[in-house]
Amino acid sequence: MNNTFFNAEVILKVVLTYAVPLVVIAILYFLISKFLWTRKPPVSDVNQQAYIKQVKKRKTLIKMLITVVTVFAVCWFPIHVSHIMPEFYRDEYFDIPMVFRWLFFWLAHANAAIHPWLFIAFGEHLRRGANEIYWHLLNKLRLCTGSTPNPGTNDNPLPRCVTPKGHGRTAEQDT
Repeated sequence: MNNTFFNAEVILKVVLTYAVPLVVIAILYFLISKFLWTRKPPVSDVNQQAYIKQVKKRKTLIKMLITVVTVFAVCWFPIHVSHIMPEFYRDEYFDIPMVFRWLFFWLAHANAAIHPWLFIAFGEHLRRGANEIYWHLLNKLRLCTGSTPNPGTNDNPLPRCVTPKGHGRTAEQDT
């Protein structure tokens, strides 16, 4: 009786912390995708080029939603299987090297860090903004190239920093 209670408790925890959230986000993202796909563009002057651009954006958004659900499922699946295994497959569970069990734990929590990168990868505006932040931080941290001037010349002693457009700017110009 006691062992059956613990088995049921483990299964209930996995259902409540993995299966239910996965089903909920899958259903909600499916409904969002269906809404986006079936929604007609406004009747006003919509030319063919604007319509194609809008369809392309919708497809990209739907791909992103599918990817988010898939990444959630893949990241959290191993840790939940490893929660069930000791109750039902004790010997096989302890045959798994400890490094893999730690990797399962890390992968589950890495899911939260992966999501912003997915949004950046799929979103053109977010990608552009992230690129600007990257270059701004790069220049602020003075991660520059060619920081030593030639002695005896009128070279600017400040290091030259790389910008997104590839043009050299001095660190003085960036402040």
